[in-house]
Amino acid sequence: ADGSRIMSKSDDGTVRLWEGKTGAHIATLEAGTFFVDFSVDGSRIASTSPGDTMQLWDGSTGARIATFQGRSNWVDGPTFSLDGSRFAACHKKGTEVWDGKTGARIATLDGRFDSVVLSADGSRIASVYAPDHKAQLWNGNTGDYIAALEGHSKYIRSMTFSAGGSRLASASCDKTVRLWNCETGACIANITRHSDVPPSLAFSADGSILAVTYDRMVQLWD
Repeated sequence: ADGSRIMSKSDDGTVRLWEGKTGAHIATLEAGTFFVDFSVDGSRIASTSPGDTMQLWDGSTGARIATFQGRSNWVDGPTFSLDGSRFAACHKKGTEVWDGKTGARIATLDGRFDSVVLSADGSRIASVYAPDHKAQLWNGNTGDYIAALEGHSKYIRSMTFSAGGSRLASASCDKTVRLWNCETGACIANITRHSDVPPSLAFSADGSILAVTYDRMVQLWD
């Protein structure tokens, strides 16, 4: 977030780490990388390979911290929580959740998912699988299933948590945005005033305003 590091991913399967101010090369991560993500504070990098390998790296030096094997066919991720305490990645049989500092596995979410999003502190995880037209809510500390978020009639395109993790907003190809209670899974509101699919969502820092983009416009909702 402070711009002190730049990460580049190449078709040769490597990730290179660069000094943000001088452009000096810091390290090359020989990861055979498929997906890759920085933690927000830049202290960690997580990567998946096309095979069955997930790796955690030091974001300052490029040193490998941990390697995990045994899962194949990664389909999305890794994705860090905002505070860097958790990261998760999807494969064809579920989603794995790890500690963002040590790489220790925290939980496995059973089921097939296309993508996941984490709350700021990693205590809540929302997952989606396209054919289901619904999201699923999980406890990010234990992996326990909380609720199915049902109501959309088409594929859920994007999701975002409020800063405190108490609410989740989801935008669907049915041209609606729904707001959910993350304790109960209940739908709080259904925003239908869109003539096209809303491609992105964002909460304000205090969670009081939701911004929705569509049709080259931005709408703000309480």
